[in-house]
Order: sequence, then structure tokens, then C-alpha cells
Amino acid sequence: MDDLFAVKMIAQGHSYKAVLPTGKIVGVVINVHFPDIPDDEEPPTTGRISQVVKFFEFLEKQCAVDENGLLELFILAVDPDFRRQGMATDLGRVSVKYAELSGYRGIKISCTSKYSADAATALGFSLVYSMPYSDYKDENGKPIFTPPLPHTHARIFVKEFNVAKQ
Repeated sequence: MDDLFAVKMIAQGHSYKAVLPTGKIVGVVINVHFPDIPDDEEPPTTGRISQVVKFFEFLEKQCAVDENGLLELFILAVDPDFRRQGMATDLGRVSVKYAELSGYRGIKISCTSKYSADAATALGFSLVYSMPYSDYKDENGKPIFTPPLPHTHARIFVKEFNVAKQ
């Protein structure tokens, strides 16, 4: 269901893909302007995706970023055969440039992997919040998410643009 939600967000027109000459898609970045999402397009609130949604809502409350005027880099994915070649950074760079040229105040990314956090850092994003997965627990005190190493933290980064004051 989360994939279906993400695909619907492509219609906003803020997303990009990396395509080989053969037509094979090898990377995508789905950027979302959340205030533009109709109420009926909200992510599902049942099953595993509801845990993910609640987790991101929790992270948002912890870091208290002013999201007005921010585009969100929502999903960044690269075909496994094309990873570690700079494609994620390139897709992120295109997203940053798009957000800046489109008049956004900045761009935000919530990173669930070490690799996306590395890409955000390489693009000059500022870390605004970091939390170990082991600190996010259910009502019994058991961690809800236990991703494999080296993915130990969820992080939120923001890159704000220098907007000339008029």
C-alpha cells in the first residue's frame, strides 16, 4: 500500500527517474509537497504501513521542523545493480535544484538508511534530528523496527535555500 501511495504522488509532477537507453528504469526519486495531497490520498492506517506512518509522525513531532514551503524528498530508490555509483546523489541533486528553481524554501528528507543519510550529507543537507531505531518501542518495551546493520538510526535532514528578501 505504501508503494501505491508513492506512485499516486508522482502525479504532483515533482519526481524524476533515471532511465537507461534501453528504457529500463534504474532509479527514482519521488518528491512530495504534502499540503497538496487531497484528504482521500492519505496513506493507509492499517497493517505494517500504519506502523511506518506512526513512526514518521513521531519523528516529525520530535524534531519540530517548520515544513511550510518545503518540498519533501519522499522516496529515493536505485536498482541494486546500479548502487554505489552516485546515482542516488545525482537524483537528490536534481530534486534540490528543482525545489530551489520552483520557489520552495527548502527541501527535507527523512532517512531510514545509512546510505540515504550519506547522500543527504553529501548534498549539503543539515541534520535536524537523529534517533536510534532501538529507542522506538512498542507498549511492551520491544523495538518496533530492527533494520540490519549499518542502518541504526532514522534521521531527518533539511536543506534551506538562500531566498533573497524583497
